[in-house]
Amino acid sequence: MKGLRNNEHLKTESASMAKIKHCSLGVTALALAISLAACGGGSSGGGEADEDSSSGFSVTAVTPADGVSGVEPDAALTASFNKDLLASSIDSIELTKNNGVRPANVPVSTRIDTASSVNIQPDEPLDILSEYTVTMTPDFSDSSGSPLSEAFPWSFVTRDGDWEQAGLIDSGTATAKQPGIAVDYDDNGWAMWLKEDSLTGNFNLIGRYYNAEDGDWEPQTLPLNSDETSSVSKPRVAVDLAGNAIVVWVQDDAVYARAWEVGSAADESGWSAVEKISGSEPVNDRTFLQVKFSGNNSARAVWLEGDAGTTVLASNNYWAPNAQWTGARSGPDLDIQDTSLAITDFAADNRGNAILLWVNSDEPSLPELENRVYATRYDADARDWVSTNSLETHSLTGEARKPKIVFDNQGNAFAAWSRTGDDFFSRLYVSHYDADSGAWSGSTRIMGARADSVGRFPSVAVDLQGNAMVAFEGGEMYVTYYRSDEAEWSGAQEIADYAATGLNDIVFDEDGNATLVWVKKEETARNIFSIRYAAVTESWDSPKRIESGGGGDAAQPVVGSHWGGSPITVWEDAGRIYTNRFSAE
Repeated sequence: MKGLRNNEHLKTESASMAKIKHCSLGVTALALAISLAACGGGSSGGGEADEDSSSGFSVTAVTPADGVSGVEPDAALTASFNKDLLASSIDSIELTKNNGVRPANVPVSTRIDTASSVNIQPDEPLDILSEYTVTMTPDFSDSSGSPLSEAFPWSFVTRDGDWEQAGLIDSGTATAKQPGIAVDYDDNGWAMWLKEDSLTGNFNLIGRYYNAEDGDWEPQTLPLNSDETSSVSKPRVAVDLAGNAIVVWVQDDAVYARAWEVGSAADESGWSAVEKISGSEPVNDRTFLQVKFSGNNSARAVWLEGDAGTTVLASNNYWAPNAQWTGARSGPDLDIQDTSLAITDFAADNRGNAILLWVNSDEPSLPELENRVYATRYDADARDWVSTNSLETHSLTGEARKPKIVFDNQGNAFAAWSRTGDDFFSRLYVSHYDADSGAWSGSTRIMGARADSVGRFPSVAVDLQGNAMVAFEGGEMYVTYYRSDEAEWSGAQEIADYAATGLNDIVFDEDGNATLVWVKKEETARNIFSIRYAAVTESWDSPKRIESGGGGDAAQPVVGSHWGGSPITVWEDAGRIYTNRFSAE
């Protein structure tokens, strides 16, 4: 399997299209007239006009040619005919986008270029990496009123976009670290990171807003934490589809938050007042913290309270219409043995349900050995955490690490994690939660091409059709796919060569195209690379370095997108924060 397959309508052709393609294979320009007579229609490859006035009305050439890829989104679409055109019939042309979750007719304007050719102009530029079909309906007529004998369609695929120039987005020479970003549907977004105060040595929370309409970053904010006498840790930011944002962080053994409403000033003055959202129990600055929006005008922040062995899951819900936090609540007692490990992830679906993925050992004295992956589920209807399940059905050896989880639009969830074996090499495991049955699929081990190391540092994303993709490092960069219609995982596919640390992040756009970023070692430097998956062709392009300059020590790449076509990535390099944006134009 090369990749995720598209909708079935991308795999079939209309009867007339199949007939035209079959008859035009191997046709030379000299034999074109004979071919046209046999096919009962025109060529879609750009042939010569039929000079015989007694022949039927037909298409002789189209631009772009049928089946071509890499077409510019604003390319001219033209069709030529063997006879002059009836001007009143040229509106009988349809342009359809075939791929994605919302295939649709595209509004066009038409005009006669010459007496026997027509220009078709889409009202807006076409989407990148998309298949379009232009169809001349049978109402299309020559100047005498004779119509085409049948509909004449032809198809093409638009080109991909490209990364812009990478740039520095934090100001000042003091150390910056722990970047994160969240983006709305229109590709606006908030980047957050920690910046050292050169006088006190404390780290403050800094934000910067990307304005997609202006195509530029707004000025960097002043510290968003009002108390600068102690350091901030664990900054996390979330943005909903409309562009509203929430940022949370840990400071002085407590969780704090601020909210930003879309349309407010894109600086510290546009954010709400700092609010403590944790309860009376202390919050360790090494512990887990996350915040996610749901689709029901709410967001949920989750964190862990207590010490090792007495860990409690705590949360607070933000209700956007009233701009209020509903109050900290203690959830189930998880008894996690080592809260400093990178062993937890959290996701929320568009109905307000949520799942916390975490790792714990049955042996308190050796928390790092033979631990197990668990999923604790929050039910929005019950307004409570309702169940905890182990995802691992295989015999356990070694240590589970780096769990990741994501929901699809139907409330199903996909989890991935790595586990070291007795040989100390990592293996990748995946699992699927079915919302209808409320059950997990158990664990599936994904094998790669290398027997010694086949799965570390997973990242997971899901498209709007419920297909999932997990990217991971196994010496090289690999992916595995979950097809929603087949309900199973594929084997591992190598998509790029050596990865330095394997740290990576992946997102989908609404058409099922994916963007992956990761750290790659080149000689003595560590650089940020990206690779793109095209759903319409079921293929990956070539890896591309997307940063230049910096300190050659790039780390922690994060990519933000909310189904939009222009994801933004941020990363740390030698104590500074850099960014690049993928342009869909």
